[in-house]
Amino acid sequence: MQTTSGTAENTQLNMEKAAKPPQGETREDYKLVAFADGDPGNPKNFSKAFKWYITMVVSITCFVVAFCSSVITADVPGVSETFNVSHEAALVPISVFVIGFGVGEFRPPPGFDGDQPF
Repeated sequence: MQTTSGTAENTQLNMEKAAKPPQGETREDYKLVAFADGDPGNPKNFSKAFKWYITMVVSITCFVVAFCSSVITADVPGVSETFNVSHEAALVPISVFVIGFGVGEFRPPPGFDGDQPF
């Protein structure tokens, strides 16, 4: 039995199979993002302090959003009394906030619907 594993021909064939795009797509459908050497827009060239700054901003934002969605739950009876509404009505802000988490993901990306990307 003759095997060709490990040969250059077999390796080339495997690379072509791996590089084949998914159904109905061509290589022209993809755009390669590349940065020039020393490009300040390349995240790999960001300073360590700036990378930590970005990490902390995202982390604090996640904490604040989670905190804001749950802080009102500690005093739902107080909200009910203050605004003279039922317990169910006092839960509406929490429900809307949490639904916004799920529905907000379906918004088209900036620029897709005419919005300007920030």
